[in-house]
Amino acid sequence: MPTFCSRRRPAVLAGCLAALAWLVPDALAQAASGRYGWWLPPNVSTVGGPIDRIFYVILIVTGVVCVLVQGALVIFLVKYRARPGGRAHYTHGNNRLELIWTAVPAIFLAGLALVSQQVWGEIKPSAGFRGAQDGAGDPVIIEIVAQQFAWNIRYPGADGVFGRRDVARVSGTNLIGLDPTDPASADDILSPNQLHIPVGRQIQVRLTSKDVLHSFFLPDFRVKQDAVPGMQINVFFDALEAGNFEIACAELCGLQHYYMKGYVTVHESDDAFNAWLAEKAPAHAE
Repeated sequence: MPTFCSRRRPAVLAGCLAALAWLVPDALAQAASGRYGWWLPPNVSTVGGPIDRIFYVILIVTGVVCVLVQGALVIFLVKYRARPGGRAHYTHGNNRLELIWTAVPAIFLAGLALVSQQVWGEIKPSAGFRGAQDGAGDPVIIEIVAQQFAWNIRYPGADGVFGRRDVARVSGTNLIGLDPTDPASADDILSPNQLHIPVGRQIQVRLTSKDVLHSFFLPDFRVKQDAVPGMQINVFFDALEAGNFEIACAELCGLQHYYMKGYVTVHESDDAFNAWLAEKAPAHAE
């Protein structure tokens, strides 16, 4: 007598095939339509090169291991399948073989950890990240306060100082709790979901969140960093070319997580970047 699961199996299979028929053409169209296809977008940051190299090493090694393991699984399934008159054979194992398949991955993972730590130190050194052009001036410091479901991006005004924030002042019209009694806040520039930076300069983002965990993700720059409530985390990167790029949230942060998208505009020069800052400066701060 067919069970409930066996009766439902054709319907489940049909649903899966329908989902694939809907998703695959869309994925192929996205891959062919622009910069964000089925593979990594071109790297536009100094930090991207070392990160990509580690990624490809991991991909190749794990890919080879996957093929070998799955191939061995298929061979064993066929060679040792149940046969009429077959007898089971008990074996205690092979200590030498077990030592080898434990030691080899351990050595690889230890080496990978050392290389990753070196790259991490280059990206987030205690003295500050040195970007595409050493001596290109002081870093451009930007504050980003993540929230459901937006990126609140703030630049210091002409005084170069960020105004004080007070969580008690957060409201529908004051999204980051800017303190109006602090004179330094009068010329701060707010740019929701729009991150503007100059090409060839060191960028330091002071990242935090005001509600839940988010993940600040710049695919083209190979930057991904969690935004944690109550913590300020410094993120360092630079831009090697001018253009327009995407900000995404890589952490499931609520029902409208899909809506948390921003944009990066890389200006072709410091003058163009400063002109944008002047255009966005609060009128009362002039």
